[in-house]
Parts: sequence; C-alpha cells; structure tokens
Amino acid sequence: MCVSLVRLFTSLRTRDPWLGGLLSLLLPSVIFNTSFLGQSDTFWITACVLSLRAVVEGRMGWAGFWIGVSFAFKAQAAFLAPSLRSRSSPTE
Repeated sequence: MCVSLVRLFTSLRTRDPWLGGLLSLLLPSVIFNTSFLGQSDTFWITACVLSLRAVVEGRMGWAGFWIGVSFAFKAQAAFLAPSLRSRSSPTE
C-alpha cells in the first residue's frame, strides 16, 4: 500500500511523495486492521489506490483492471466506479 501511495503522490506531483507513503503506515486504521485484527483491507485499498493513479494518468484500461481486482476483494470498491468515466465533457 505504501508504494502504491507513493506512485499516486508522484503522479499528482506532490512535494515529498515518500513522506506521504511512509506516513500512511502510521495511520491507526492500518495498524489496527492489519496487525491486531488480522484483516486484509489493505489488499483492496491498494488496488483502489492503483486505480486512482491510473485515472490520474489517463490510463483507463488499467483503472478498470484495478477496480475489478479491488471489487473481487470487496464489493465496497464499486463506489470508485464513477471515477472511471471519460474525462471529456458530455457535450463534446
């Protein structure tokens, strides 16, 4: 998850993408879900982050692939489906 966030932050041209990625490991939800509860939410969240990165870069095929992988883990990923819409306006 950390590496996928670094790649997303790099695509968004943030100042220090590695700091954001490393700080994501200190989030309480990441620590408690993964370490203490043994849940695998980071798998589908990583696929969601990779899908958002693909949308930012304009690679809609990969975005659809990563949304599909994320949806295979958890149906809650369907809430990201509107981000797969075309970037062109409906009047053009």
